[in-house]
Amino acid sequence: MNKNQSIETSQENLVNGAFLVRLNDVYH
Repeated sequence: MNKNQSIETSQENLVNGAFLVRLNDVYH
């Protein structure tokens, strides 16, 4: 696997995680 690709995936996961946390805040 390409190092840059794994870095991009990690950043996407962080963004998705932050988005899910915000959704949880909205619904709770």
